[in-house]
Amino acid sequence: MNPPLVLVADDEPDYLEIASRLLEESGLRAARAATGGECL
Repeated sequence: MNPPLVLVADDEPDYLEIASRLLEESGLRAARAATGGECL
């Protein structure tokens, strides 16, 4: 079974990367989006 996928959205690239890495280190998968449009 795959770990849950969490969508991380932030227009600040550094914050996006930090949040994604923290989730991945916790064993979750992270999908990254820089804008709300990318989320859709």
